[in-house]
Amino acid sequence: MRAARDASLRDSVRTFAALAAPRVDVLDERPAAARELALLAEEHLEGRRQFGRPLPAFQGLRFDLAEMDTRLRAAELLVAEAAAAVDNGGPATAEVARAKLYATETASWIVDRAVQHHGGLGVKVGQVVERLYREVRALRIHEGTSEVQKLILAKELLQRARG
Repeated sequence: MRAARDASLRDSVRTFAALAAPRVDVLDERPAAARELALLAEEHLEGRRQFGRPLPAFQGLRFDLAEMDTRLRAAELLVAEAAAAVDNGGPATAEVARAKLYATETASWIVDRAVQHHGGLGVKVGQVVERLYREVRALRIHEGTSEVQKLILAKELLQRARG
């Protein structure tokens, strides 16, 4: 019984590994969209005033910019790690799932903050932020939802723990 279960698990891992290569290709879209949104947020803040002060003078908005940059850099590093694992030809299932999960959730967080910073303009049809908001939302579904990535990653981590 255990041998059959182990063979089934090996087959599942091979299947996930085969799926990993195409997923890395789409991962670059997430940090790219998030980077564009972060830059738009920065430019928007620099050009706006509220209560007689430039928006970057508000500490909370500065915190958001710092958080955007930090999360974005972490996402870029995870995508690079996943791409390197795929390029090396070894199992990359966990790396790809981790990168997709984090990059997608990061892009979603950044777009949400960018919309908030833009106020009403953030949801006005035809604005770049509004378009990116829709595009980033689709990325959370493309090539497996965040929940699917969590299942894949957890399965891989548990398998590694079992040896």
